[in-house]
Amino acid sequence: MSDMYNGQVLMKKIKLWITLVLHVLTRACRQPGWIRYFYQRTQESWQSAGWHGVKNYWLGEYLPRNYLAKTRLILREPSPSIYKKLPPLLGKNYFSSVQAGPGGMSKKPRLLVIRSGAMGDVLLCTPIIRQMYQDRQGYCEIDVVTRYPELFANNPYVSDVLSWDDVKYGDRHYDWILNLDMSQEKNRAAHITDVYAFQAFGLRDFDKQPEIFATEQDILTVNHYIESVGQTYIVAHNRQDANQPYRHVDATLWRELLSELARQSGLPILQVGSPELDMALDFPGAVDARGLFSVQQTRELIARSRLFVGYDAGPLHIAASTQVPIVAFFTLVHHSLRAPLRRNGIFVPVAAQIDCYGCAQEYPLPWGFVCRRGDSQCAKSFSVDSTLAACLKILKEPCPAQ
Repeated sequence: MSDMYNGQVLMKKIKLWITLVLHVLTRACRQPGWIRYFYQRTQESWQSAGWHGVKNYWLGEYLPRNYLAKTRLILREPSPSIYKKLPPLLGKNYFSSVQAGPGGMSKKPRLLVIRSGAMGDVLLCTPIIRQMYQDRQGYCEIDVVTRYPELFANNPYVSDVLSWDDVKYGDRHYDWILNLDMSQEKNRAAHITDVYAFQAFGLRDFDKQPEIFATEQDILTVNHYIESVGQTYIVAHNRQDANQPYRHVDATLWRELLSELARQSGLPILQVGSPELDMALDFPGAVDARGLFSVQQTRELIARSRLFVGYDAGPLHIAASTQVPIVAFFTLVHHSLRAPLRRNGIFVPVAAQIDCYGCAQEYPLPWGFVCRRGDSQCAKSFSVDSTLAACLKILKEPCPAQ
């Protein structure tokens, strides 16, 4: 098994070296003058740190900057000369007969926002898009590229939701492109929404609460379901992902918390999420609601609940679009970097009781994570008693208005 693993590592190293060589040769053919710059940088690296310095430049700096998923940007702006040639055919007033918008603007700008995933990260783009739209008094068209188009259903600020193939093979041009992919991964010490906001607007205060827009049919569907479970209930979400054991709450602790919360509160606990990924436990008062609702319907279900209990994942950020009290567990990401940025609402973070809590912001790479302890103990380092006490205290308070 060890020999197989070592062989796979060796093949990956060889492929990276081949990629580097092919990229340098291809670029040298296309831009002969560039090879002088590459040689000078290599020579400087050799003089400063020998082979170690050269390897750091080639593999640590050059390759990551040029190993890109999307390398070509086509603005598709028409040539100015075309406007000189067409008036004799269309009439001299054709291009000037336009209706002015706010501030005398005569043409709506087309804006593109890119955030591929994950679901919660994409949802936290919604306040940025809303502010972009409001800054222009609605006189713009905003498209979004994402793997989660369902998040933008019924969103009044978004003109169209696209896939990467739509952009790659489509025929659209944009006046401004805001690429948020990898922005948070490169800025781990700041709140993800603040990272987005800084990239879009700089240092600026505005309403950063995420939004999800339900239809009347969504609301009717949820109301009908609520009638079957009772008007007062709790919503819970926890994942059981073998690929990320350091993120979710240990199943034993989760069962102990929810079963005792149901017993002492007397309220049913609706467990939401995906049947393939998310956990649904069986105990008195448990209701398996996984896979029953769309994102918009899940938002309405949470909005009508007394409490949301979850961890740092998509449903937490759906709950952040409501005013419902939230109790949420955090492990590798510090709660200050994922706290709901909303106008009102109680938020109780449950931090892992471990000395490396929030270690993700210290992780050196912009993508991926490996538990440096090797045991993902943060997923088990929670106090059920104190979390239960926080939940019961919230349930004794008046129900927040939605």
